Amino acid sequence: GKYIHWAARFLKRPLKEVIEPSLFVKRLMVQSVELGKKVYLFGGKGHTIDKAYDNIKREIGKLFVLGRYRGNYGKLEQDNVITAIGKASPDYFFIGLGSPEEVIWVIRNRKVINAGLIILIEGLFDLFAGNIKNVSAYKKGLSIDRVSKREIPNPYRFKKLWMVPVFRVSVLTT
Repeated sequence: GKYIHWAARFLKRPLKEVIEPSLFVKRLMVQSVELGKKVYLFGGKGHTIDKAYDNIKREIGKLFVLGRYRGNYGKLEQDNVITAIGKASPDYFFIGLGSPEEVIWVIRNRKVINAGLIILIEGLFDLFAGNIKNVSAYKKGLSIDRVSKREIPNPYRFKKLWMVPVFRVSVLTT
């Protein structure tokens, strides 16, 4: 979020408003209804995806959801899950496995799932399900506490931090 806004300001194309990630995802879902597009929801643990689906459908009644599946499936189910998503051929594929898992999953399976648009939403299914009240990670800056508790113990998350300067340099050289 904040790096996108920084890039937009730097390129002298400031965004008109700050968009909360959960609102952005819901706007995409509403857009899918307006355009007659099909949606697939994938991620969350246990019944989170079912609760999120119920709450989303209550809010966006005409949303055409082709399917939904939890993110914590076993290795025996993996091929069947990926094949089912591919056969569904969604226009919008919302994946919420958390980072970096969802990035790795998409890199491995993007050709098979046959989706028009893949949207990585990290932990938003928990928010939509009502399991959490807000996604504070989206609102917090990069503090020392956060780095020491989340990024350093998990090398994949720490590696992701190095992408911030790369992103900034790519914007600067644009």
